[in-house]
Formats: sequence, structure tokens, C-alpha cells
Amino acid sequence: MKTKIELIKNYPVESLKNWGDYFGYPEPICEKMTDMVSDTNWQSAKIAILDDFGFQMINFLINVKKVSLQNIHFLVSESDETKVELMKKWYSNFIENEVFSVYNINMPFDLIIANPPFSVASKITQATVELAKQSIYLMPFGKYKKYELFQYVSSVLSVDETCFVDAAQDIQPNLLICRLQNIRDESKKLIDMEKFVWNTDFATFYEKNEKIPATFQSFVYNNKDRDFVEKNLERIFFIPYWPHVGNAQKEKSVTRKANLSEKKSLERILKSNASYSYFLFGSKLEKENALKFWVSDLCNQLILGCLTRALIFKFPHVDWSRQWTEQEIIKEFGLPDKEF
Repeated sequence: MKTKIELIKNYPVESLKNWGDYFGYPEPICEKMTDMVSDTNWQSAKIAILDDFGFQMINFLINVKKVSLQNIHFLVSESDETKVELMKKWYSNFIENEVFSVYNINMPFDLIIANPPFSVASKITQATVELAKQSIYLMPFGKYKKYELFQYVSSVLSVDETCFVDAAQDIQPNLLICRLQNIRDESKKLIDMEKFVWNTDFATFYEKNEKIPATFQSFVYNNKDRDFVEKNLERIFFIPYWPHVGNAQKEKSVTRKANLSEKKSLERILKSNASYSYFLFGSKLEKENALKFWVSDLCNQLILGCLTRALIFKFPHVDWSRQWTEQEIIKEFGLPDKEF
């Protein structure tokens, strides 16, 4: 008979997918999330893992951080008690300690690591954030607005879409890893949180930019648009899932490769069930000039500036039938002149 640790190392991914919304932690995410933890003795810490259906995080903690299986507790977000009981019975094959429903838990932990279902992420965070000395959450930035959860955040890390190549259809934009303290800082305001996250000086850009008529249009791609998109690829510009991270500048970005006409990446987007946003320019030349600006340092800074607005307002609405330098864009919109 296999030990519990051996079972966890060989978790049955396919059977887990039958539960429905399967979404685990790729190893790079496990590493990034645990790197966010501060002042924790991994060998003795009492750790709660929330909704890790694939057991990747548990496996990572055991093998890399040398955490004892007995110190790992499992929290589930399912509210249907019948399903909770079934999950407890199933998980008992793997987990030494009791499995808890996140809505009924009141015991303290040294650390909570959570990848909650995004539909209830704000509610779950509110229910758990004060139960641990610190918590590491993987969820979209927008979820921190509800219940003013941003007032608990002490550290932030943006997530690269390429970490989730096998689960692109489940990805939401502006996904962050945040370390939360268990005491609310009521002096922290949302605008301060945005500056804390992005640390940029370009807020004035958006007010001015919105007043300029667009010279291009934005759309969301799905399979029924394939014929149109294929016929107009030379003037279509695909937008990364998380443009504020600057993925257009990263060689691994599917959208970057697609914009550069790499056939494999184009086909992946065209066949995907995911919703890829794209700009439709008036000509091939306009797209090419916009692409040259997109990968510039200035464009990256502009996109980082405010993640609560649609990208159509963040990208300069200028005549893209000509090339624009960074200094020309700075002058055109009255942006602060700074070194890049």
C-alpha cells in the first residue's frame, strides 16, 4: 500500500478534473508564492492550504520546503455540505489532518496559502485573512476591492500568463500574488494601493488620452470570428492577458509571437476557446508601427499605470500610419519627461 506522501506525489489529475473547475498550481507559481512568505520556520509552521485540487502546493511544500505532512491542513471552499463531506472522505486518502470548510473554520495558523475560486475569492479572503499571521493569495487585483481587502496587503507580485499555458481558458486578467497581514491598515486607500502595486507617474495620461478619438477598434476574439480574423491578420494586433505586466516584451508570450506572425502561436489562438482581445488597425502599416511602440519601455510604463481602465484607453490614440518615438508620445500627451 502506498504511503500518503507517495499518493500525493502521484495525484490523479484526470479524476480530479471530474470535480469541475480544476485549477492547480504550476511549480513556478508554487515557488513564487512561497518566496513571498517572510519569517516562517517551514519545518514547524502550521500551514493551511486552500482549494489545492491538484496537490501541487502540498507536494511542493513536502519536497522543497521539507514541511511535515502532519503540519498541513486543508481548507475547502465548497458551501454544499454534502459535497464537503464527499471531499473530506476523498481527501482523507491523502491528508493526515482534518479537512475544514473555509466558512466554518476558527482555528489559527502560522500561514495560509490560497488559490480560491475567483467567483467567491473576496468572501473567502475576508473569512480567513485574520486566521493566520500571514497569508499568500493568488487572485485578481479586482477581488481586493470588495470588503476593502487591499488594506491587509503588505506585498505584491504580478503573475506572468506563460505560467499557466495549460489553463489559459481559466485565466483572469490582473492576476496577482499578494502577501496579506492579519491586521487591517485602515489608513490605506485604494489609490494608494494602486500606486503601491504599480509605482508609476502616468495617471494623468488616461484622462487626456480618453478624449482623443480612437484610430483603431478593440474586439474580443472567439472561434466564430476565425474567418474574419484569418483574412485580416496583417492588421490585427493581439493583446496579452495581462498587458500591465509587459508580457508583450517577453519572448514566451503567445500573443507576442502571434503578432510577429509565428504560425504555431497564431494557430493556438485561433483554435482556443479562450477570449483573446485584439486591436483592429486600418492598415498593415498602422499595426506594424503600433507594434514597434508596444515593445518600448515607455509603452510598458503607460500600461503599468492604471489597471482599472480598459487597454483601449491606455494605448495612445494617435495616427499610427506614421512611427512615433517615445519623446514624441511624451510631448503629445504632456507626460512627465523622465529617464527610462
